[in-house]
Amino acid sequence: MALAMKRRIRTFLSSDDRGTQRLRRAAATSAVSLVARFGNLLVLLVTVPLASEHLGPERFGMWMMLSSIGALMTFADFGIGNGVLTLVASSTGSDDAGETRRVIASGFSAQLVIGALLGLFAATSPMFVDWAAAFNLSDPLGRSEAAPAAMAFFAMLACAVPLALASKTQMGLQQGYQANAWLGLGSFISLAGVITAIHLDAGVPWMVLALFGGPQLAMLLNFTTFFLFQRRDLWPRLSELDPAMVRTILRLGGGFFLLQAIAAVTYRLDALIVAHSFSPVVAGHYAVYERLFSVSTMLLTITLAPFWPAYSEAIRRGDHAWIRRTLMWTLGLAVGSVLVVSLAIALLSDTIVTAWLGHAVPVTGALLVGFVVWKCIEALAVPTTVYLNGAHIVRPQVICSIIMGIVALTLKLVLVGQLGLWSVIWITIVCYVLFTAIPLGIIMFKNLRPTR
Repeated sequence: MALAMKRRIRTFLSSDDRGTQRLRRAAATSAVSLVARFGNLLVLLVTVPLASEHLGPERFGMWMMLSSIGALMTFADFGIGNGVLTLVASSTGSDDAGETRRVIASGFSAQLVIGALLGLFAATSPMFVDWAAAFNLSDPLGRSEAAPAAMAFFAMLACAVPLALASKTQMGLQQGYQANAWLGLGSFISLAGVITAIHLDAGVPWMVLALFGGPQLAMLLNFTTFFLFQRRDLWPRLSELDPAMVRTILRLGGGFFLLQAIAAVTYRLDALIVAHSFSPVVAGHYAVYERLFSVSTMLLTITLAPFWPAYSEAIRRGDHAWIRRTLMWTLGLAVGSVLVVSLAIALLSDTIVTAWLGHAVPVTGALLVGFVVWKCIEALAVPTTVYLNGAHIVRPQVICSIIMGIVALTLKLVLVGQLGLWSVIWITIVCYVLFTAIPLGIIMFKNLRPTR
């Protein structure tokens, strides 16, 4: 058995088979990503208790809300980055270097425009947005910091948009291990920045800059290294700008943006809904458990994300057998692993939170069970979404997500204050199963059916 295992490992590491190469690149990307995300987890574990003690309950709640909506970083470019990723992967499936260059140059031009607009919003938002009211703050110090903190957040968002081009290109080329290595560096820079800000008794705005500035610095270094030294042939040149390609990227990216935006409204704004339904303090409590359970699916997303460009390239080459085989085993792996991790977190949640924050955080059994159920559903959703994205099946996802988002958000705004904190996650579960999981599952299995 040991010899057979050695032979399999040797074959996996040396085989020229395209399917094995895809798995090998995906494994490398996942492995580096796990190390990089350990940096993210370390930032979370270290900074949350320090910030809680440093800022006090209400200002900590504001900082946690901004941290929670940091998911905006991933789709502030209106999906253009994911459009670039998908089209770069598809172009490699046809070995068309010219198409790859046009995708990169066209995507970067659109990202620059969006980054400039976000920078303008960051500078002018206090003129027309009452950020203190948006965060539901009553403490005078917190109210005075609300606008600068929001400006700092959106300034980082503006930087993230064009700088993400390098990492999206690397992922499309199935070289995501490079992007993830830089991501890990950014996490450690962020950790050092937050600790320094606390040591200097800095306020929430500087805490926001420290938290989000580290990843942006790492992205800048990645951009420079990749396009100036590793792949100068892919440097985004004006001569490669293709208006037709821009429209293709905007159309495909627009679908990805809608998916991410709806997900942010449906899932990532829960802390804000809780803050307005109850208080920023309760929102901070909810965010703690939300972050805790996110560990289970975060690891899953890290493992399976590299299959997105792999599916795009395989579809372009017509390797459908590999796609069906890979998707089936990833679905089984996803559910099994997340169920085990989520149950462990639920059973040990009180001990973990007390050790993490230095004090207990109140939670109900209904909320804990809800998080376990939701994470198992997410476990099925991740490989399904990765396949659908790689297959360019975006419109059905958008339609299902819009319906689900509208229904879930409406129910949360109306019912959460009446039913209690536990209802937030259960509304999400019911709406997702009815309006997203069932219809998209049918579409996926129909699309995977072998053609005669």
